[in-house]
Amino acid sequence: MDIAKVFEIISTLRHPETGCPWDREQRLSDLIKPLRSEVEELAKALENNDREHIREELGDVFFNVCQIMAVAEEDGLFNPNEPVEEVLAKMIRRHPHVFGEEKARDAEHAAEIYKQAKAGEKK
Repeated sequence: MDIAKVFEIISTLRHPETGCPWDREQRLSDLIKPLRSEVEELAKALENNDREHIREELGDVFFNVCQIMAVAEEDGLFNPNEPVEEVLAKMIRRHPHVFGEEKARDAEHAAEIYKQAKAGEKK
């Protein structure tokens, strides 16, 4: 997977002179409705166990998220690497039973460890 290609396509779509007029105009608030729509379509595909559409809708949601990240970077809010790095660090912190010394007896215990780690972060 070449995530750089995704951002390259988004940049081409948003190019001020040669890009798509619709894509060029999109601001963060404009991207809420398309994201909600794609997430709903993904949820429906998951509920129906529609494997072909799950793959398609995951791609659409992924593209929407990348588009939001690109616009946020244009607006000077953050670099697209930042939310990715943050979520990876969060998942490592919240899974000490995988990435640390703690051990989970079963899925229920793993969920409890995760909830405790999350609650500790919220304090």
